[in-house]
Amino acid sequence: MPVTCSQPFRGSRWLKGNLHVHTQNSDGALSPRHVVEIYRNHGYDFLAISDHNLYDACSELSDGDLVILPAGEFAIPRFPHEKTADRPEDKFDVVFCGLSPDHPNRLPKGYRFDGQAGLDGFLPRLTRARELAKESGNLMILAHPYGSGMYESGPAADPLFDAIEVYNHSAEVSSANGQAEEYWDYLLRKGHKILGVASDDAHFFDEDGCGGWIMVSCDERSPKAIAEAIAAGSFYATTGPRIEELYEENGEIVVKCSPCECVRFVEFEYRGRAVRSADKTDSVTEARFTYHAGAKYVRVECVRADGKKAWANSFYVESEPSDDPKLSERTDPSKEAPSSLYSGIAIRTSGGEFIQNARPLANGGKRFKGNLHTHTTYSDGRSTPAETVAHYRDHGYDFLAITDHNRYMNTTEFDTADFITLPAVEVDLYCGSFAREAGEEARQYTYHLNGIAWNEQDLLPDGYRFVRPEWDPTWQEKPLRARVQEMIDFLVSKNNLVMFNHPNWSRNRETDTLGYEGLFAMEIYNHISEANGGIGFSQHHYNFCLRQNQPIFCTATDDAHGLHPASACGGWVVVDSDSLSREAIGDALRRGCFYSSTGPEIFDWRIDADGFARIECSPVHTIRFVKNGKVGRRTSDRDALVTGARVPVQPGDLVYAEIIAPGNTYAWTNPIRVM
Repeated sequence: MPVTCSQPFRGSRWLKGNLHVHTQNSDGALSPRHVVEIYRNHGYDFLAISDHNLYDACSELSDGDLVILPAGEFAIPRFPHEKTADRPEDKFDVVFCGLSPDHPNRLPKGYRFDGQAGLDGFLPRLTRARELAKESGNLMILAHPYGSGMYESGPAADPLFDAIEVYNHSAEVSSANGQAEEYWDYLLRKGHKILGVASDDAHFFDEDGCGGWIMVSCDERSPKAIAEAIAAGSFYATTGPRIEELYEENGEIVVKCSPCECVRFVEFEYRGRAVRSADKTDSVTEARFTYHAGAKYVRVECVRADGKKAWANSFYVESEPSDDPKLSERTDPSKEAPSSLYSGIAIRTSGGEFIQNARPLANGGKRFKGNLHTHTTYSDGRSTPAETVAHYRDHGYDFLAITDHNRYMNTTEFDTADFITLPAVEVDLYCGSFAREAGEEARQYTYHLNGIAWNEQDLLPDGYRFVRPEWDPTWQEKPLRARVQEMIDFLVSKNNLVMFNHPNWSRNRETDTLGYEGLFAMEIYNHISEANGGIGFSQHHYNFCLRQNQPIFCTATDDAHGLHPASACGGWVVVDSDSLSREAIGDALRRGCFYSSTGPEIFDWRIDADGFARIECSPVHTIRFVKNGKVGRRTSDRDALVTGARVPVQPGDLVYAEIIAPGNTYAWTNPIRVM
């Protein structure tokens, strides 16, 4: 199938610009003239000064070197009685950017916006803003969704926006919540052809200027040419990397870029591809991807080793949507998480009673490295159990859970004095059908659960097969959520810790992960999904659960199906235990006495009596603290690496830390409930 916009960059030259910046006309620190001079000195070609609720206040500063586009940032309030548990935002901020300089209804210079103007209800106010943008020839951009406290399950009234800030530099500098790929993908998954922009939102009280911008491909530096190119999507967003060429050719999407560590092709409903540097250096300058005929969209991300990114606007595949009846459970409201789960009452999880441990990494003093998710020839892996065990032992691991599909591994055959295996399984619950011939569209909507024994009591026998549909004819007639909960209950009854696997790879929505009792953890990182498809990170699913008072631990795993670097030894847990035995490691896992990593080390993680959460770690460039499922604080140094940080906490907070090292390697603590 062809794609729309097979050659998205349409111009003969590149122009650099920013669509969101503030001055002293609202709450900025600098005068409009000073702001314009800063951007001119940094090589910008155009600028949209978008002061709060004030439109087109500075167009007289436009000249031949720097074009000023008419713009304003308008607040759409949500009053207290209009908030719900899953939609708690105080307001939506939208940026109007004038894309029709000669529009007959263009807003007058100095126009003042009143978002409350006699309208009762949040949606009517937002809809009126959409109508105003359309009537006056403005692009309407959803600003800093994370900074506004929105949730990844999607902004309200989503069809109303022309574009979304996939990156907001001010939010990233102040609170590490400036990136919003999850929101963008939410809108794209629903079929909305929405553009992605990177902006500064600079106020110049901090280093929040000149950090996120768009590169527009057009023929001349004029308001009309720039506006038409933006409206047509002839641009990309970036914090540093350059996208030099992007086009579709004979069923392939081709990207050429400045040297990067990784190029991701993000595809839906299929799983895309990641093209990575073998040594985590910036050595990738070209990548190709054969897209699927049934995909809704494909978009490209180029990522440098220092974490800087560029985002291209989406290609849309021209094909009919799938009518497979086996997908009916995805659109049946009765299969969704019930609204009662948003009550704020804690959902019972196996780690909930231990999550208040104020110092989980001071359990036994010894550290043991392990992998909780790998496959062998007993299911769909390409290496035997003996070969797999030998590989992990040779790479410095101390323990391994062999989690073959629907077959329980419970043997001490491979255990030695310095290496153990944990009894485990991965159970697959497919939407509509267990049959492999069900087709990719049906099979990709799945729940995959790992059961990992945490003690030696009442264990399932080695080789136990999970063939529930064969011995329970009513199994397939049950709703999918009921099947998932029943399987969790069964595994827990056999003394297993139950882990929710790769929700991003499974294409689970955030609500798909909510409400299951008895869970132990969620894979926040799945190595094979990231190395091959660029969809191994699931922080947004994990944070969603924490926000809804479902306190679970997080893990990094391999999900290895072979022993090559793109499959094995890329994600692991480090357990703090007093000894290396099944009982000791299992008990430490159960109590959350471990951290997860793809590279960095965490030495200590604790809540101190002085009211701070503290982390000590190997050198990294960024430390993010996530409180109650919301990214709330960032510690980073642009010129040097950091080895620790702290954040103030309050009783009741649920806080964890994420650290990022050069080469885009990550580590995560487990959350602690502050008592």
